[in-house]
Amino acid sequence: MFNTNTLQQLKQLKQDIREQQDIAQGIVRGTKGKFGFVNLDDGREAFLAPDEMLRVIPGDRVEVSVTTSGGEKKDGNKTKIKITAKLEKLINSELKTFVGRYVVRGKGHFVEPDMPQFTRWTFLPPKNRGKAADGDFILCKISRHPFHNEGKGQAHVLERLGNPSDEGIEHPYTVALHNLPHQWPKDTEALCSEIEAALPETLQQREDLSALPFVTIDSATTLDMDDALLAESTPDGWVLRVAIADPSSLITPESALDRCAQQRANTVYLPGAAINMLPDALSHHTFSLQEDTLKPALVCTLNIDKDGAIKTFTFSEAAIKSHQKFSYEGLSLLLTEGAKEDLDPALHESLKQLQAVADARREYRQKHALIMQTQTDYELHLDDQGKIKEIGKIEHNLARTIVEEAMLATNISAGEFLHEHNAGIFSTHAGFRDDRIDNVHSLLEEAEETLDGDLDITTLNGYRSLIQSLNSREQASETLGSLRRMLRPGKLSASHEPHLGMGLGHYATITSPIRRYHDLYNHRAIKSVLLKQDLQLSDETLVDKLQSQIVLGRQACRYMEQWLHRQYMKGKASEEHDGTIVLINSQGIGVRMEETGVTGFVLMRDKDNKPNFDQLRLKMTLNDKSYRPDQQVRVKFVAVDENQRSIQLALLP
Repeated sequence: MFNTNTLQQLKQLKQDIREQQDIAQGIVRGTKGKFGFVNLDDGREAFLAPDEMLRVIPGDRVEVSVTTSGGEKKDGNKTKIKITAKLEKLINSELKTFVGRYVVRGKGHFVEPDMPQFTRWTFLPPKNRGKAADGDFILCKISRHPFHNEGKGQAHVLERLGNPSDEGIEHPYTVALHNLPHQWPKDTEALCSEIEAALPETLQQREDLSALPFVTIDSATTLDMDDALLAESTPDGWVLRVAIADPSSLITPESALDRCAQQRANTVYLPGAAINMLPDALSHHTFSLQEDTLKPALVCTLNIDKDGAIKTFTFSEAAIKSHQKFSYEGLSLLLTEGAKEDLDPALHESLKQLQAVADARREYRQKHALIMQTQTDYELHLDDQGKIKEIGKIEHNLARTIVEEAMLATNISAGEFLHEHNAGIFSTHAGFRDDRIDNVHSLLEEAEETLDGDLDITTLNGYRSLIQSLNSREQASETLGSLRRMLRPGKLSASHEPHLGMGLGHYATITSPIRRYHDLYNHRAIKSVLLKQDLQLSDETLVDKLQSQIVLGRQACRYMEQWLHRQYMKGKASEEHDGTIVLINSQGIGVRMEETGVTGFVLMRDKDNKPNFDQLRLKMTLNDKSYRPDQQVRVKFVAVDENQRSIQLALLP
């Protein structure tokens, strides 16, 4: 038996050995193979052998001992340095739930996870299988982590999502895969009833603007209408009034419904069925600006010059009434073909002035800001089985321009107002990615594009001047196409950063508080100024949380749309389509088919073809033919690859 002194010596020896080791922490990253890596906190990347990778799950935070091999030999030659990790401790595992497919092999029951870099089948013990069967889609959690069990993990079925053949399975599977909040608390109906009951008293306390001929303009099927418009001419230009639905009037911060809305961040418009940020009773009825119904609103009143400049703006609380709902298509037809006999003259006059304001504002933005490239939108029409029946192209018509310019003018004003009072959440865009600045300068030199003075393209003035200059040159379209793919994505920010993509100093959205939580947040910030209440300063933690959830919602929409697209294209072998190149990499080109918006991939690199890929210009050359972003091409549908979740196309001469 060891005495106390011996045990102390062994403990000290163990400590000395540990201190001599290279111990580090990091996050496990999986691969398509059996091995993996650990992205260490100090920036290094350490290799994780297959037998070690069996004990962890991608995303796990671990402590490892690191060994380094390679480097300089005695003869002066160098070999590639290899950093290898050996697992020492599991610190935590972020994986809470995941989805996958139930698989039966012999007597073994497993779940095949549907996760990037995590494809290892996980055992399902008999008591943890629920009512799922072979081939079903299931929602699971890890019940036994493989780290402490010789690499043998176990999972527990939380919910059977359905079978791949079930009608509409794409929706619940997408929701579960992306972990989108979609259930309401049990007392939601009662909470909505309380808010509805309190509405009349709220309306009585507000300025009554119900006599003003506000109108709503939206899709014919839209129920959550959150803005109404009105314009009148003045000797110097126009007065534009934008009335915005006001859920902040009765949904208080940190209430149960507010916490749910914050968790969802925004309404997610999945094909066939949206996941609303607010309960249907509130978003479709109580706060929606329904026709001929008195509703609470935050009204932005803008005085606009004849040249389109915003001279002044004010915000106020009011009770308004939409006098008529117009669809985009119906209003565009009315404005181009003339008013119907039964249309109220006051409404008709307001609509004409709205068109005039939109024209002036768009011209003003072309001169003094930037107009972002308009993307063609598509609408999926689903059948009773939840599959695509047809795909409609959404035309950017006159009515959409009217709404767009009114919303932009309102949000620009909100950005200036919130900046002045040091509050709110801003929509920002930082321009070019830091790692592509050198590439940008190289392209500009090649295009012989010079900037006035010493303007810095990473600043608002420099970026705006550059894009305005390129927009004025017809031959610069190729350069613009390459530059657009070097931009950062826009993001929410608690700091008052500019929006370079729109050429604006400040931009904060307030026009969709039924659908976006940061708009609801900004309503409260504006009202705190109007009512002289203490300002709640912008919360960076909240902003990051909202941004992450918004990105997740977009990913879910894209995932489900692409799934439905693949189903839609099956059986259309050899169909030919006009398309636009939207992606170029070293392997081939991505092409969006113009009539449907479906995107497929043309593989151009194989054993017989070795195209030249110019990463700087994002251009590919093969057999003396060049391909670049935004180029028009003709393609033929080849096949759907479900394993790669891709649509395969071939180029036509």
